[in-house]
Amino acid sequence: MWRFNACVGHNGWNGDFSYVDGYDESVRAMGEHIFKSGQATIDTIVYPYMFLVRHCVEIFLKRYLKSFGRIKGNTIIDDKLLKSSHDISSLWIMFERAFTRFDERTTEGVHKLKAFVNFIADIDPNGQTFRYAYNIENKLHLTNRNIINLKEVHEEYLKFSENIKNFEIMYCYLKEEYSCNTFTKNLSRIKIEEISQQLPNRQEWSEKNNIKEIIANIRSDYNISANEMNKCIKIIESNYKFSNNIGLEKKISLSTSVLKIYINEFLKIYKSCILRPKGFHKTSEEEYNYTIQCIKELKLMIKDELSKEDVLELYCLYKFNYAEYPEKYDEVRPSIALNSNEDENYMRREISQSHAFLGYGVHLKV
Repeated sequence: MWRFNACVGHNGWNGDFSYVDGYDESVRAMGEHIFKSGQATIDTIVYPYMFLVRHCVEIFLKRYLKSFGRIKGNTIIDDKLLKSSHDISSLWIMFERAFTRFDERTTEGVHKLKAFVNFIADIDPNGQTFRYAYNIENKLHLTNRNIINLKEVHEEYLKFSENIKNFEIMYCYLKEEYSCNTFTKNLSRIKIEEISQQLPNRQEWSEKNNIKEIIANIRSDYNISANEMNKCIKIIESNYKFSNNIGLEKKISLSTSVLKIYINEFLKIYKSCILRPKGFHKTSEEEYNYTIQCIKELKLMIKDELSKEDVLELYCLYKFNYAEYPEKYDEVRPSIALNSNEDENYMRREISQSHAFLGYGVHLKV
């Protein structure tokens, strides 16, 4: 029976997403019962079914309205309003305004949600229609409708549910991107990168007579002020990836010579093991012994030839490659450096066992 114990409250990882996922699963489960069992009484099950559908829509809108203010660091949604309002139309207006102005990549997702949300807002604007038979004025609900086709509603809900999941994926991606602070009031990271590709090399700006014209054209194309353009340029100049587009290099502390030695040792293992035509498990004793020898040489090199600072930088680079964005390196390094005294042996073991970052295109200059 223990497997039927649900973890709630502080027992487990619970939050708004638990409710959205739970109500979504309930709608799907009820749909299975209605359309496949053949035992549902359509004229009565319509009320709990539609209530679940509507509540799923409401808590989805509230969840993302509540978190929207955090993504750019400028809260524009009144949390008290979200807690007190059940008006789907009002919630949708706030949601649509927020996310169509937020980033061009969320606009399409918002449009895909609109039709179903408006349908729900029309049939049950304040969450009372399917909760109780009568309103506060003791009038029967739904007297302006004769039927609700649950099959059609369920098919549209499944589309809506899929669009929710796609929106959530995009939102999580953008939340991580915006945490890098590579945006301005009107420019997203992707637009700033576009601008970096349109600018000439930084050292040529003083020599080029048309640099003012280039910047003016960019401002016109993106409809931004001179002040916002200056903020954009500062972001480009300080970014590991974007600065490279204008001929600048933002370097890390790791020396080129140390990195080359390390990579060369790993390439010996890579070539002798992974690139072997017969495969790793179909190898001669001689080939096997060579691979083992390469591994030993790598570990010996890390132990005897790399300083503590070299190990720290290599380990930071390794950890950084689990991040999507180059500037995350600056977040990773301080916390690792803080504990480097007690973790040095662990870091040496990690960089001798992992070659994950050799397969990535790293936007860091050394």
